[in-house]
Amino acid sequence: MPRPKKKQELADILAPFEEQWVALSPDQTEVVASGDNLDEVERQLKSEEIHEVIFMKVPSSDKIFVPHLA
Repeated sequence: MPRPKKKQELADILAPFEEQWVALSPDQTEVVASGDNLDEVERQLKSEEIHEVIFMKVPSSDKIFVPHLA
């Protein structure tokens, strides 16, 4: 019996996009667009008619991100 595929880790998916803006699919399994700024990513999405995404800026792997909760 074949083993089920393991869901790819988000960190692995984002690794090639350090310091770039990305648009993730709603299920966070793939980057559907990327660029140096948010406008560039939005242009790609518009040309491909993709409407539901999650935007984020991918930090460098040598930086630590700690969100501030007020």
